[in-house]
Amino acid sequence: MTTTDSQRLARLMAAHEAMVPYWKDGAFNDAPAALAGEYADALLDAPVSYWQEVERLDPGTGTAMLDWAQGYIEHRDYPEFFAMLAEIGRVRDDQGEEAAAALEHAELLMKMMHVAPPRYKAEGDAILAEALPTATHVDDHGRPVYSAQQIADTLGVPVEAIEAGIQHMEDVSFSEGLHIGPVHLIQ
Repeated sequence: MTTTDSQRLARLMAAHEAMVPYWKDGAFNDAPAALAGEYADALLDAPVSYWQEVERLDPGTGTAMLDWAQGYIEHRDYPEFFAMLAEIGRVRDDQGEEAAAALEHAELLMKMMHVAPPRYKAEGDAILAEALPTATHVDDHGRPVYSAQQIADTLGVPVEAIEAGIQHMEDVSFSEGLHIGPVHLIQ
């Protein structure tokens, strides 16, 4: 069954009306999760033409509403990611930026990115792609693989630090992303 734009707009208007009593001080406060979730879903499901008109009439409002909806849904659908993100934030606040990036938290960071919402994964992948060395080898599936020395050289750290990080990940049984097996020289 295809949903029409008028049905999407009717859904959005009904969800908005249900949320109005919770609008206080520029935010929806204390709205039941089911109502807030339905409103966020309806906002994201609204037709593009609706958002174009909202932006024409009140620039920035549509963007702000869509950002709220996306954030709400991500927090609802990826709670583990946001709990880990909060933990990294607590470490950073308590111990400083270097502590948050320390080897002992690498496992948390990797797990966090594994359960991240798609847009966070895409951002992380883009950052990682810029930080990785030029691949000289690939695995059997054509994915690039890197030696500890290549990574150390790229990051400007001792190879022993990279090897220690790899060993730590193996010790805690989080070796996802580590390649063990044949490699093939890129020609």
